[in-house]
Amino acid sequence: AVLPAQIQAFGPKCLNFRQSSRPCLNFEHPPIVYLFKTVPQTNRFLRGKAGVFQGGDSTYGSLTAEAVCAGHPDKICDQVADSILDAVLARDPHALVGCEVSVCGNKLHIFGEITTDNPPDYEAVARQTLREIGYTDPAYGFCADTCQVSVDVHGQSPDIVCSVKRIARADAGAGDAGSIYGFACDETEELMPLPFVLANAIACRLERARRDNLVPYLLPDGKAQVGIEYRHGRPFRVASVMVCAQHTADIDIDTVREQVADQVIHAVIPAQLMDERTLVYVNPT
Repeated sequence: AVLPAQIQAFGPKCLNFRQSSRPCLNFEHPPIVYLFKTVPQTNRFLRGKAGVFQGGDSTYGSLTAEAVCAGHPDKICDQVADSILDAVLARDPHALVGCEVSVCGNKLHIFGEITTDNPPDYEAVARQTLREIGYTDPAYGFCADTCQVSVDVHGQSPDIVCSVKRIARADAGAGDAGSIYGFACDETEELMPLPFVLANAIACRLERARRDNLVPYLLPDGKAQVGIEYRHGRPFRVASVMVCAQHTADIDIDTVREQVADQVIHAVIPAQLMDERTLVYVNPT
């Protein structure tokens, strides 16, 4: 299908999508993205494409995607778990790893089932990951060097090990299983829905603005939401943009809103997709 002009004109991309949970430490990995549907009250039924809805004789509706930055609690947990997996496999390629991480306040908890003959220092791996994210100052409320790290890791259940650790690879089962599905669409060059692409781009731009000191008072946590209005099954306009950016306490909110809008939102979203009705929120609460 031929894309509408405003979608074809969508500007340069800052993402190289890969199937990984690790985020924008090097701007090659996408942040977590959540998709939300908004269904008008008058809708009669949903169509097959997510976020596109049928009502009366016209197709309309909206789709909103949310992406979070490297310092968001969801992504902290992902990155620490990923780093532990990398560290374990680097020392023991035949290890069995089921690692979970949670954070609360200035505490980080590592738990799960890890079977290996050569375990790394889990706490050291976690603290180094937090430093790479940017949590290096106790004033942030969460700091790599001062947070409390607890580790509750034990070997995998023998009942599971006997199924997953077989001599012949073809005979091995799965220690855990899940079903994942998805689809490609022609809304963007990435073959992903436009809200997904724009939310990712804003989250990565927010991360870059912090790391490159474009907005020097930004801290690691942050998230973005982008709502796209659809008409006749195609993206029509950006209906709303929201960015929540963690920042130091000495900066007034008006400065934050002005600079984040200028350096992040308008640097990412093509002007032709926004109009006078587009709602833009920066740290609205």
